[in-house]
Amino acid sequence: MADTCPHQAAQLSLGSVERMWVSDTLGAHHRLESRSVLLCPWHGFEFDLETGGDPCVPGRPDLKLKTHEVGVEDGEVVVYL
Repeated sequence: MADTCPHQAAQLSLGSVERMWVSDTLGAHHRLESRSVLLCPWHGFEFDLETGGDPCVPGRPDLKLKTHEVGVEDGEVVVYL
């Protein structure tokens, strides 16, 4: 995904990756083992690693990161641009 936060252009490679928090019922939340978010180092904006979108503010294309398909070919990680 892109290395620049769409909010105020922070360098996202300086951020951290954490498990995504979700809520199934009011007042209860848990971390998903299968989904992660990238946290912006400046303001804590979250970006879903699968979609590039902000799970806290869905439907905001201005807060979505461009994502790229990745794979492994002959033991090498490949990014398809």
